[in-house]
Amino acid sequence: MSMSISIDAVVFAKDLGSMARFYQRVLSVASLHEASSHVTLQIGAGRLLLHAIPEEIASSIPSAVPPALRDDAAVKLSLAVSSLSIARSVAAANGGGVGPIEREWEYEGRRYVDGWDPEGNVLQLYSVLA
Repeated sequence: MSMSISIDAVVFAKDLGSMARFYQRVLSVASLHEASSHVTLQIGAGRLLLHAIPEEIASSIPSAVPPALRDDAAVKLSLAVSSLSIARSVAAANGGGVGPIEREWEYEGRRYVDGWDPEGNVLQLYSVLA
């Protein structure tokens, strides 16, 4: 039996709307499904599910602008974009950020840089080198 492999990821969100807009705009993808509790984005063969944190828990989580980075997590999303420079400006306009060009590096035909979403989750963006 042959099985197609893909990777899906779940990101818990205090502010589901701002997180959905951020990922939709930075990754240039549309919502596959939207509900009050979650938004599903199709990313290649995989999916990114943004899941709302229940209000009774979310209200106890502090917010900050800019967000405190959660750089001690055991997992970091690595997501493809068409252009790191475009992603840098789109991320900043949507509550997140992408590291400066001086922090970019190349490996196996890709250019990488770290960034963060509006709630401080650290992520990695990459573009394929021509």
